[in-house]
Amino acid sequence: MLPPALRNSVVFAFAFAALLTTARAERPLQTEDAGVLDRGQCQVQSAFARLSGDDGHIRNGYAQLGCGVFDGTQWQLAAGRTRGDGLRSDDLLFTGKTSVIALTDDRPGLVIAYGVQGARSSGEGWRATQTSVKAVYSAPVGPWLLHGNLGWSRDIRAHRDSALWNLAAERTELGPFDLMAEVYGDDRSPAWIGVGARWWVLPKRAWLDASYGLQLSASRPRLATVGVSVLF
Repeated sequence: MLPPALRNSVVFAFAFAALLTTARAERPLQTEDAGVLDRGQCQVQSAFARLSGDDGHIRNGYAQLGCGVFDGTQWQLAAGRTRGDGLRSDDLLFTGKTSVIALTDDRPGLVIAYGVQGARSSGEGWRATQTSVKAVYSAPVGPWLLHGNLGWSRDIRAHRDSALWNLAAERTELGPFDLMAEVYGDDRSPAWIGVGARWWVLPKRAWLDASYGLQLSASRPRLATVGVSVLF
C-alpha cells in the first residue's frame, strides 16, 4: 500500500496530469504548447499512464476528442478512469485553448489554456474537482520548439490554490521522430523532470508516443505514459 505522503502525491499528480492533457502536439509532454487546431480540424487521442512508487502504483487511461471550434480556439472533451491502491475514479475533463498570438513556423505564439475536471469515486456522485487557467508561450528556434507555461489551478474539494509552471524543449526534424524534455511543477510540491518521444506513423496525421517522468522528492514517484493520436 502506498504511504500517505506518496498517495497524496499520486492523487495530485494524476489530477495535475489530467488538467494538462489537451489535444495537439504537446503529447506526450505534460507541458502545453501554443499550437491550436484549425477551425473544423479534429483529433482523437488515447493514452495510458502508470504512476508508481516504492510500495505500489496507480493507473490512468483516457480517450479524448478535440476540435477547432472557432478561428484560434479549440476545445477538448476527455473521459478516463483512475484506479489502484484501493482507489477508483471515473473522470471527465473539458479543456480549451484560445490564441492571443498565432504560432507559426517562424514566429512565437501565445495562447490562454483553461480546463475544468469532474470525477466520480466509488459510491459517490459526480462533482467538480479541479479548474485551471494558464498562459502558454511557444517559440520555434531552428529545429527546436521551446515552450513555457505559467498558470493557476484550484483543487475544489480541498479549497486549495496552486501556481503552475512548465518549461520544455522539443527537437523536431529527426526523420519521423521528435524528442523532448521538460521540467514542471507547482508551488506546493517538488518539481518533476521528464523525457518523451513521438513517432509520426503518418506525417502530420497520426503518431505514437511515450514519456517517462520522475519527481525530485525523497519517495521518487515515477510517471510513464504511452499514447496514440490521429488528426483528421
